[in-house]
Amino acid sequence: SINNVLNLLENIQSENPFLNIKESFNFNSIDLENINFSFSKGNPLKSNYIFNDFNLSIKAGEKIAIVGKSGVGKSTLLDILTGIIKPNNGHLKINGIDIHLKENQRHLYMWRNTYSILNQKTYFFNSTILENIAIGEKIEEIDLERVYESAKKAMIFDYINSLQDKFLTNIGDNGSKLSGGQAQRIGIARAIYKNKNILIMDEATSALDEETENEIIKSLKNISSEMTLIIISHKKEILKLCDQIIKLD
Repeated sequence: SINNVLNLLENIQSENPFLNIKESFNFNSIDLENINFSFSKGNPLKSNYIFNDFNLSIKAGEKIAIVGKSGVGKSTLLDILTGIIKPNNGHLKINGIDIHLKENQRHLYMWRNTYSILNQKTYFFNSTILENIAIGEKIEEIDLERVYESAKKAMIFDYINSLQDKFLTNIGDNGSKLSGGQAQRIGIARAIYKNKNILIMDEATSALDEETENEIIKSLKNISSEMTLIIISHKKEILKLCDQIIKLD
């Protein structure tokens, strides 16, 4: 059965020429213009829209917090910002380019290469810390200096260096040998290593204790001022990092 699946995958040819695109945006701005969105099919009533004529502008280097009660659309807003969900009406513009227009499809895939997402649960492979930070790269092609610098900015370098096998330490199945705080900091190091312009955090510290959360906050303060942060969180200390707080009702 496995061989049948592998043979099938080899014979699949996608008609989408942009799936393997490597380019990304030299990010300057995100603009949501008059966004309307509902999960209802067809033509939903205006009262059923999660967003009605919603507008938002984010500039490069800004730290943005998105707050609100459960179910008001915080994660949906992130899905719209990242281009995963297309709004019913309105425009998502990156650097002034409407990426959902058919003629701009290449820019949609470029946009998806521009950001990193850090969720509450970071996923890891049963391999070394080195390979998990530089995920997706062949071990012989990993930039060690960049890995070390990323770990320092994420405030996890000293801990890794204290381990017997250092960056070659195996972290177990899905990071089972890591504590919650260690896992989150390695996740941040991964995001920094990818050298993306934007880091998006969706309730990334909600399950952590106060001491570990404070360490994560210190990690965020060490991230370059040029990196744009978009954060969903209710933690007051994290909100203090932000230039703009978007409250959804």
